[in-house]
Amino acid sequence: MAYNPSGWTEKEVENKAGDIVDGVVTDIDDGTLGKFVKNWETFDKSGKSKPSQPAILVKTDAKGASLMIALPEGKEFHPRSKMAQYVRTYKKPPFVGQKVKAMSDENGFYNLVLGK
Repeated sequence: MAYNPSGWTEKEVENKAGDIVDGVVTDIDDGTLGKFVKNWETFDKSGKSKPSQPAILVKTDAKGASLMIALPEGKEFHPRSKMAQYVRTYKKPPFVGQKVKAMSDENGFYNLVLGK
């Protein structure tokens, strides 16, 4: 496919901020933070994260919503981590087939709901 600069128009955002849709986890991609993060300088402002840290990318059919979760070294995770928020919200760690909810932000993009 070749880029063609003519004919581009801005799409009108159909989703209002706060719209909630139901979805299902369709895939869980296993890897590292470095595999999932495109711009490391923007992502790691504190300088504490490592590209080699294990992570998963939870993909859903809920309007394209996905969630990257950094995994702890052991089985225990910090109460403020995304994994802890996920488990509190959905009662179990992510698995394929799990029912989830996604909410749209002010730009019309959907993110998984963490917390109630």
